[in-house]
Amino acid sequence: MSFFEFLTKPFNPEQTSNDNNVLMDNMLRTMTFEGGNKQKVYLDSEGYPTIGVGHLLEKKKYEIPEGEDETWVPEKFRDITWTEEQGKETFYDDYLNMQQAVSRRYGEDEFSALPMKQQGILTDLAFNLGAEGLF
Repeated sequence: MSFFEFLTKPFNPEQTSNDNNVLMDNMLRTMTFEGGNKQKVYLDSEGYPTIGVGHLLEKKKYEIPEGEDETWVPEKFRDITWTEEQGKETFYDDYLNMQQAVSRRYGEDEFSALPMKQQGILTDLAFNLGAEGLF
């Protein structure tokens, strides 16, 4: 099932914790398709050092020095390598942490009352923008 299919399937009020696993798996597939599961550190589109499936390593922006190509990263990140499994596991941890951050900012009772699809949409937006950028 694609992420779009998951988002558009009819809401089932008998949700189980399995729904969250399906949502995370779909998000992982979508994000891996869009950006990959990178085993080496790279600078994301904003210049932040990132690895795996969008895992931010440092909240400091870098600019690629003149004469360097797009694979340039600061010296302290050059020897870091992850397996595909590390990228996947870290994505799940990051996603759950972001989901909890969104829940706290939105209001835990209000967030948990939302359909799982809407929780997923808010979590996805926050994963990309940061929870503080969403609310």
